[in-house]
Amino acid sequence: MAKLNYGPIEYINYAAPYIGPFDKTGYSSVYGPSLEEVMPVPEEEKKPSTNLPPNKIGVGANPWAHPIQALQERLRQGASKVEFTFFGAGKGNKQYYTPESLGKVERKALKDLAKINEAELTTHATVQVAGLAGFNPREYRFNDQYRNQALKEIAKAIDFAADATTGGAIVVHTSEFPRKIEEAEVSKEGPRFLSFPLGMGVEKPEEIKKELAKERPLYFVDKETGEVKGFRLDQEISIPEVEEIIIPREGGKEGKIEIQKWEEKENGIKVKVPKIKQVPLYELWEKAREKYGKEIRERKMTPEAALVKYIQEDAIKAYEAEARRFLNEMEETKERIELLKKERERLLRLKEEYEKRGLQKEWERETVMIGREGGLTPPKVMHRLEAVEKELERAINQLRWQDEYASSAAIRLRNIEKALKNIAPIKDYAIEKTADTLARAGIMAMEKTQQVKKKEKEFKPLYIAPENLFPESYGAHPEELAEIVKKSRERMKEYLVKMKKYDPKEAEKLAKEHIKATLDIGHLNLWRKYFRPSKKAKTPEDVDKEFKEWVKKEIKKLAKEGIIGH
Repeated sequence: MAKLNYGPIEYINYAAPYIGPFDKTGYSSVYGPSLEEVMPVPEEEKKPSTNLPPNKIGVGANPWAHPIQALQERLRQGASKVEFTFFGAGKGNKQYYTPESLGKVERKALKDLAKINEAELTTHATVQVAGLAGFNPREYRFNDQYRNQALKEIAKAIDFAADATTGGAIVVHTSEFPRKIEEAEVSKEGPRFLSFPLGMGVEKPEEIKKELAKERPLYFVDKETGEVKGFRLDQEISIPEVEEIIIPREGGKEGKIEIQKWEEKENGIKVKVPKIKQVPLYELWEKAREKYGKEIRERKMTPEAALVKYIQEDAIKAYEAEARRFLNEMEETKERIELLKKERERLLRLKEEYEKRGLQKEWERETVMIGREGGLTPPKVMHRLEAVEKELERAINQLRWQDEYASSAAIRLRNIEKALKNIAPIKDYAIEKTADTLARAGIMAMEKTQQVKKKEKEFKPLYIAPENLFPESYGAHPEELAEIVKKSRERMKEYLVKMKKYDPKEAEKLAKEHIKATLDIGHLNLWRKYFRPSKKAKTPEDVDKEFKEWVKKEIKKLAKEGIIGH
């Protein structure tokens, strides 16, 4: 039974077969003319159409039901493209299925069921894999163990896709590390997206950029430990106030050095204390980049390391001064020890001479007064040899602790230098880890495809499909997604050439075939709430129009670069 729509009058065609919009045979001819055919829409009111029938739109299977039941449910509804999304990880359970919840028989049943119904199946690796760089938000560090666990879950999904589908995408979420919305896309007009509402018709890029430069957090990573550190550029820190003094140099020239400023404070008694001032970090950020500009340009130092070094310059100077001081004192102590050794040897020879002559009593009268003049305790009378030996012991102990202090200062200085060398921008560090993970997963998908194709000639290549997720994390913006795919393909090509001896051109082709992006339009629309309209936008409709134009532009760019696959 079908209703035929002829303007205001409806006729029921009882002879029409029961065909729904998801049926593969189509529906327009069965249901009669469309409303647009009977009542044409004016050209200016027409909306762009993809001419994509509903049965060509993919749907997700119910992740809470058993996968076979979930597939049957979607097939009854007429779906021809179904994606399996797993919510479980590790062993899984009845509520949270994993790829390993289904054995070979069940996987074959899924493939046969899809084949009979002319449906395509794709796979979404567990949603518990959120990010491929190994960033653990609980520890706030990058952890290779965490990353390897994600790779294992992807490997399970690859095995499932090989057994239960006819090839295609294995989708994985990207959420590589936290970053500010404003950093996702920046042009000369300022950030394209703002984490706070700006309103329509407002355009002050310079003021926006200035404020964001003050407020944005600066993250960096310790390359050795994976620990993420950072601070807000608007936070204030204490630094000493300094003044320049002129000092004489060799050849009659004069030089300048900076010394600490001091001020008097009274708290019962007058004391001199160092003069300290509070300075926001964004001011030091500019000074650091100016001071270490050459090292930054030559890539000998990252901008983040330059700021940390600039902040810690006083500590570095203090440790250097402390190490120099104790090293100088050690040299003086060593000289004193040598003199005391010689004096002890002289006194021992003198003692031996006295004993040979039988002048024991005269030897015992070789005493000295030990003690301070004007001290509260009377001076102590001590034999000269005993006094020298005690002084020698004291000097040796002094040398020991001077060495410990100098070593401690040097170690602290080396630790700072090492930490500065280990500082890496969070994006540079994370993208390398992400590329490595995806490259390894891409090789797994390639090898699995090659295995299955020996038995099933029509099996389509499996490919790893990183998907844009939430705007608050790196990987959600189309440009970030494109960078992830490009870097991952480069790394996969490198591995294939170096480790598996592939021809570079063949390796590049395989990398493009087995790593492609999934663009989730729903997730892409989440950027709407952060979208910064131009000053031309006066109404919500204007903002919507500008946002849609941005979406179309980004999708075209991804398609042109061959990034999208799913």
